[in-house]
Amino acid sequence: MTLDSVPSMTHVGIYTDQPDIMRDFYCRTLGLVVSDSGVGHFFTRRIIFMTGDPTQHHQFVLVAREPGDPPTGALFQVSFKVKCLDDMRKIASRTEVLKAPTVRKINHGNSWSLYFNDPDNNMIEIYM
Repeated sequence: MTLDSVPSMTHVGIYTDQPDIMRDFYCRTLGLVVSDSGVGHFFTRRIIFMTGDPTQHHQFVLVAREPGDPPTGALFQVSFKVKCLDDMRKIASRTEVLKAPTVRKINHGNSWSLYFNDPDNNMIEIYM
């Protein structure tokens, strides 16, 4: 099957019980820098955005694990960037057809995002 709008992967977020240790590890081993951090307007938990590319706000995200989060496993979300709003609309339509659970649409101010879960309950973000 060939699709006419295929998103590209842009960043990965992982849960951690050790945000400071993990931040230091990725800064020291991969040369990533913290581009943003703290508790944001859209997140009620500590989050650390990191990048190795000064043209990208973030490529890697550390998310402090809280009660109710999965007790094991590192995956927070898998994110894909699309080129235009029409591509995002096509994917949103596909999530409806496939009955993807937990579809949320959010305007972050600097981007528009569509969030939904895959069959294994991993969070997927499509954004532009």
